Amino acid sequence: MLQTFRDHSGSLFVKILFGVLVASFALWGVGDVFRDYTTMRPVATVGKSSVSQEEFLQAYQRVINNLQVMSKGKVSIEEIKKMNVYQRILDDLIDVKVVKDTINNFGLVTTDDAVRNYIQSIPAFKNDKGQFDKSKFDLLVSNNGLTEAGFIKEMRETLLQQQLFGTLDQGVALPAFYEDKIFQELQQERVFTVVNIPLSQMEVSGTPTDVELEQIYKGNQADFTSPEYRKISFLIIDPKAVRDGIKIDETQLREAYESRKGNFTIPETRDVTQFIFASKENAQSAVKTLMTGQNTQDVAKKYQGEIRQIDQATPDKFVQNQSSAIFSLTAGTVSDVIDSALGYTIFMVTKIVPERVQDFDTVKSKLEDDLKIDQSNDELYALKNKIDDALASGAKLVDVAKEHNLSIQIVEMVDKSGADASAKSVLPADYQNLILENAFLLAEGADSSILEAANGTAVVVHVDKITPQALPEFTQIKEKITAAWQEMKRQEKAAEIAQQIVKDADSVEKLTTLAKKKGLTVKVLKPVNRIDMQKQQEPLDDVSVNIIRQGFVLEPHKAAYGPTPHGFAVIMLNKTVPFDASKEKDKRTSFSDSVKNMLQQDLRRGYTTYLRHHDKVSINDEILHRLINHS
Repeated sequence: MLQTFRDHSGSLFVKILFGVLVASFALWGVGDVFRDYTTMRPVATVGKSSVSQEEFLQAYQRVINNLQVMSKGKVSIEEIKKMNVYQRILDDLIDVKVVKDTINNFGLVTTDDAVRNYIQSIPAFKNDKGQFDKSKFDLLVSNNGLTEAGFIKEMRETLLQQQLFGTLDQGVALPAFYEDKIFQELQQERVFTVVNIPLSQMEVSGTPTDVELEQIYKGNQADFTSPEYRKISFLIIDPKAVRDGIKIDETQLREAYESRKGNFTIPETRDVTQFIFASKENAQSAVKTLMTGQNTQDVAKKYQGEIRQIDQATPDKFVQNQSSAIFSLTAGTVSDVIDSALGYTIFMVTKIVPERVQDFDTVKSKLEDDLKIDQSNDELYALKNKIDDALASGAKLVDVAKEHNLSIQIVEMVDKSGADASAKSVLPADYQNLILENAFLLAEGADSSILEAANGTAVVVHVDKITPQALPEFTQIKEKITAAWQEMKRQEKAAEIAQQIVKDADSVEKLTTLAKKKGLTVKVLKPVNRIDMQKQQEPLDDVSVNIIRQGFVLEPHKAAYGPTPHGFAVIMLNKTVPFDASKEKDKRTSFSDSVKNMLQQDLRRGYTTYLRHHDKVSINDEILHRLINHS
């Protein structure tokens, strides 16, 4: 519950942008490999609408890519598929269709004025004077990977959804009494006293008998078993090395320049001054005044308009109707008034740079790089085929590498984690996961196929030797077993001390006294609250997060203990820091908004579920699973 509260906090702008991204992620681009699906049967039908195969694949591929990025490649595509994320993705897509269908069926509409007022009311788009700032709008929307037209479209859909869900949202709130109690509990800071009991201070006397050691040996065989090791060879096919070996002469460059002149054409650009006015009358008056040659800043000030300079603009910089107007003007002329969701807009073209073709000397360096890339792609393709054919015919990897002047690397011993017997990582970081994933699937003496790495290079792996996992004889590792016995004794002794302190300590003073008698370190932690500890991942003052979290559920004058990486720790509440909610009005308001938003979202989900039951949702499982298995 605490995590949920935290996740729902944040500014209005962040919430709106997040909503935009969630609602539109299924419509973003994906590779041409999926284009052929668009004419096929849908994955799901929702009333009169449907979820196409392309829509689903776009969303599914995006989620897979995001998960792989977040896991830094440690989670494979197959593992992601086993998570069944496809079901959540399809549910979200269906919900979007259900809501849109319901809005259309109810005939809900929203005007440009309503959209404009809504956008201009967003605090993130306002300047220090509380006025809508177009430059801040452009910057924030652009930084979040959106276009002006796309953002306006999403805001229009947001307003339509507000009309649909508005009645549900009204009056939804948690009683103030409960909100206050929860808020106080989350924000109130507590100070804990902690006693560390390190294993290094635990003295172990006596010598274990062989019988005791054999019991440890037999009862913990997995701990003493050495993992499977493999000796592997691998070669790396580096596109850069192939590209660097290619020479392009002047004649080739000249011929390529003539055949590719169209690629070196710089489109026409225009320097544009944009004016935005709150009223159409002011905009029309500004057009007339600008045509008399008056200063643009003076005109903007006189008619209370915002002014923005856009240099070297191309047609795709603007929405369609604005672009058409701007690129039909001559230099120094002014457009008619254009109505938009952000206000009444006019444009003045101050400079036109005509379309032009870059000369040979300007593009020579880039052209040479392009030709090298083109040629290297062909050579790389041919090289991979030769290597593939040679290995298929039974050639040894070391001989193949020598024939094509490629270096081969040999790792004498590696386990499934990428480490040798001393626990040292022995594989290149860029290729470790790829090599391990394949090396431990191959038989001894076998070669992998050509494996494509994420950075554009390729790898071929050969397994030279397999050393199976094995349990050494008792006599071979007796010293290691003795060390394990000593560690167990230290842990037992440390746990006994921790248990005794917890039993005897009924106050912080008593806890401190008991600790000092045993020569243990006492530490008073800095004040923390529950929200801090939900965010905390690393130890706080060398005390594990789990032990501190135990402290929040302790009764007064009670202690608790738990393990640490180096022994045990005992924790007790030292004091509670008085919390004045009246001094945290902003946090309180944000918390109340978050709770209200959570309740509204729950109701909206419930209503959407109801709509789904009445909208005849049909899912084609055969198509769905075929797409998942082949994506």
